[in-house]
Amino acid sequence: MTPGSTTPIDPAVSSVSILRHVGWVLMVLGVVDVAVLVYSAVTGASWSSGLGFFAIAAGFFVMRGSLRMASVVRWAATFVASAGVTLVGVWPWVQPLDLTLTLARLNPWTVALAVAVFATLLAVLVWVVVQLGRPPVLQSRAVAGRPARRMRIPVVLGAGLTAGLAAIAITFAASATAVRARDMAAAQLGSAYRYHVTAMNIRSTQQGTSVRGIVTAWNATEVRNVAVKWDELPRR
Repeated sequence: MTPGSTTPIDPAVSSVSILRHVGWVLMVLGVVDVAVLVYSAVTGASWSSGLGFFAIAAGFFVMRGSLRMASVVRWAATFVASAGVTLVGVWPWVQPLDLTLTLARLNPWTVALAVAVFATLLAVLVWVVVQLGRPPVLQSRAVAGRPARRMRIPVVLGAGLTAGLAAIAITFAASATAVRARDMAAAQLGSAYRYHVTAMNIRSTQQGTSVRGIVTAWNATEVRNVAVKWDELPRR
């Protein structure tokens, strides 16, 4: 090959082929997500995801060869994948490790399914990022006059957002409100359990502050959710 010549692109791995494969995977992922969402709505199961319709629409345009949409998908997939990887790292500080292990021991199939879904989604996102960052796609973008996009920004944003939310959760766990919620749950169930604030809704108005929350109580044999609530009058 002479100096300055361009590297030929194998038709088997051309940008068109890559975009078509990625598009199909995104559309299948979106259809599955929507199907699970409908099933959950019918059966009353818990499932919420905004991925489905976006994945179907994005996959359609990527499959049709849209380099602009491919860039958007790569950026979004990098952001979500970075957030997901960071979540795995900070999870032991967000939820007590003993509670996680107890849930896994008492509900192995439920936890295994949740882990499998999360791991599969994360693997698909990483695959999408890798595929849309392959040389044929990047070369097609350059030929089309589109600037190269650095993935450092979505990586930092995704990791930073998750780490920031985790820091807020950890800080809140030590707050007076969380301590009061745990004490109220302990007053109902006693000292045979350990307690962790799972959810908290604090609403402040001119009439005062309304606090509603869920405290998870667990020991070696069971895990229970305790609803707590109280109202505070405004300070004068």
